[in-house]
Amino acid sequence: MDNLPIAIKLNKIKCLVIGGGNTALEKINKLLSFNASIDVITKEACADIENLGNTNQIHLSRRAVHKSDINNQYQLIFSATNNIALTQ
Repeated sequence: MDNLPIAIKLNKIKCLVIGGGNTALEKINKLLSFNASIDVITKEACADIENLGNTNQIHLSRRAVHKSDINNQYQLIFSATNNIALTQ
């Protein structure tokens, strides 16, 4: 079995999405639909993510991700990037 199905109540939990492409956008849109609080860290964001901007629900940081970003303030972290080293 390659996948582990899980259920998580996402309402108002703090999430981190690393990446700024289409995969990241899919994760962000799904999290937004559940009223999650989302931080996005990416050097470059696609136009749709840029259009989301910074709101009460989403905060976009245009920079490289650092190890210190992966910390206990997030209940859920998505790596949505092509960087294999980062996803491991």
